[in-house]
Order: sequence, then structure tokens, then C-alpha cells
Amino acid sequence: KCGDTVEWTLGNDNVLTISGTGEMADYTWTNFVPTTPWYDYKTSIKKIVVSDGIISIGASAFYGLSYVTEVELSNDILVLGKYAFHGCYNLDEIDLPDSLQYIASDCFSCCFDLTSIDIPESVTRIGSYAFYACDELKDVNLPSNISSLEAATFRGCESLEGIEIPENITTIGAS
Repeated sequence: KCGDTVEWTLGNDNVLTISGTGEMADYTWTNFVPTTPWYDYKTSIKKIVVSDGIISIGASAFYGLSYVTEVELSNDILVLGKYAFHGCYNLDEIDLPDSLQYIASDCFSCCFDLTSIDIPESVTRIGSYAFYACDELKDVNLPSNISSLEAATFRGCESLEGIEIPENITTIGAS
């Protein structure tokens, strides 16, 4: 289990599948080792599939899964938790669902190969350091109705060529 009504499986095809309904559990880590039940298989996991019915990705859920190259997210996801994809070094793209409302702090930090991100119109807030040290991130499309970019959201994105800040933004945290 990885939530009250959420389960996980790891197939022979190296796909980690999260299924069920509701919220994923939040996880912690000690000495950079997460407490997720699948972390022992980190070198085997190449793809993550989050099935419909899941509404949030828990904190540190996929932390340090550096061999992951592909992620499929449920169309029901509302929240991507803190550090959810931190250290997924080889993830170069991800399609965010139109249902998404909030990207938490450090969610995609240290996703070194991520090259572009289209943030859906439904997102109104992005947490601090959400894309920290995404070295290859060049293109970011922010939704027109976003109201808050917390501190250092794109800090350390050395390849970022520019970003258009929508008119509706009311809060931009320190860099």
C-alpha cells in the first residue's frame, strides 16, 4: 500500500504503477534515502504510471528514482507533493494533467534532463524551488491565471532562455 486506498506494483517491464483512489501517502527520507516501499528497486524502475483515481502524488513519492525516463500521470491529479520527482535525473519531459492545481516545493528539483514544461491553466501556485537545478530546462509556459510563484521557483535553471510572467501574478518570491 501507498495510501489508504492506493497500491503499487512493479511489473517485469520495469513500470511502477500506482493505482486505486484518493491520495498517495507522503514519504520522508533520512540521509537522502526515501522511505518509499519501492526505493529498493530504484535502478529497475524506468517508467511511472499513475492511474486515474489518484488525486495527489505524495511528498517524496518518486524521490531519487534516477533511472526513470517516462511518467504518465492521472487526469485526476490535483497536487504534486513536495520533492515528488526530486532527483529523477533522466526525466526529460512530463505532461502535466489539466486537473493539476498546485506544484509543491522542490517537486521537480534536480531533474537535470527536463527540457521544457507546459504548466496547465488550472495551476494557480507553484512552490519554492519547484524546478531548482533543472539544468537543461529551456522552455517554461506558465498559465495565464497563475497567481503565485514562490521563492526561487526556477533557481539554478542555467539553460532557461526566458520566461513570460502572466499579468495575473500577484506574488513572486525572492530569487
